[in-house]
Amino acid sequence: MYEIERRAFLWQIPVTAAALMAAIPEVLGASSQNLTWNDFTARLSDLAKELTTSADHDEDAYVYRLGAAAIGTPAVPSTAKLGRFAKLDPAVEFGPVYRGAPIMIIQWKLAPNAWLPPHNHPHYDVVSVGLEGEAVITHYDIDGAAPPFESDASFTVRRTRETLIAPRRISPLTSSRDNIHTFQAGPKGARGIDINTRVGADIGFSFLDISANALDPGRATYQAKWIGETPKA
Repeated sequence: MYEIERRAFLWQIPVTAAALMAAIPEVLGASSQNLTWNDFTARLSDLAKELTTSADHDEDAYVYRLGAAAIGTPAVPSTAKLGRFAKLDPAVEFGPVYRGAPIMIIQWKLAPNAWLPPHNHPHYDVVSVGLEGEAVITHYDIDGAAPPFESDASFTVRRTRETLIAPRRISPLTSSRDNIHTFQAGPKGARGIDINTRVGADIGFSFLDISANALDPGRATYQAKWIGETPKA
């Protein structure tokens, strides 16, 4: 796993990818500001149905269009419940806030300085949307091939992107790009939602143990192993 010193360093440096996301015009989310939660989820569902059934469906274009529509997310219903995940300390919490087709929305909350270890989302497109606080999200791709989740054999991942997520900022992934990610909350914690779209069979997921030392610093590659659906505390 990452060393604490490295995570602290990441928090202090400017995040280049964040500048790209900041360039999304404010007007993209303006029409969402007066929507109710029900209107909002209906709007996203309609857009998702339109895009995922298109003959020329492009996952990369899809997640960015969905993310643009999600900027300016209305208040999550106060009835939405969060539950602590595993034994992570500082705490990480999750809870579903919308179950539909083709999207499902999960709310997440990270305590100050909390870290959600790296994990993947096979056969899913995911758009993470910041609502409160700040977190750095680091993305990886599998570099080459990886063994089945139950294997303890090592493989290689490549760090592809680091993004600062905060209110009105997004960090997307697709089933084939940036599909592994990890969250490092800032000193005030962070809260947001993940908009999930399944694009294949649900085969589960796994957390990863990623070495702190690069195999190839120039390519940002690291040795990794699957560790199952429960992260190391």
